[in-house]
Amino acid sequence: VGVVIQGGNAVAKPLQFTNNTVVQAVGDAIRLQGSASHVQLTNNIVTVGGGPAIRVEDNSQQGFASDYNLFHLTGTGTNAGGQPVKTVAVFERRP
Repeated sequence: VGVVIQGGNAVAKPLQFTNNTVVQAVGDAIRLQGSASHVQLTNNIVTVGGGPAIRVEDNSQQGFASDYNLFHLTGTGTNAGGQPVKTVAVFERRP
């Protein structure tokens, strides 16, 4: 795992992970776990060779936001919940 974000944050003061470069050869590049609520990932560059670019555990989805991030996926690197997505149209139809 490249970056682990863990623990709660208040709605009024979200944790902002902004303007970073994360390079992960194998494994999760960014993982939210342990009830890491109200996390905002903004304007990051994420490169991953094998595994998900971002993994958000079920207990860490409250208040999660991700915008203006750039992903460079190589090998078996994935995004969109760890599932390969072939086109933007397919991604937009995902639940």
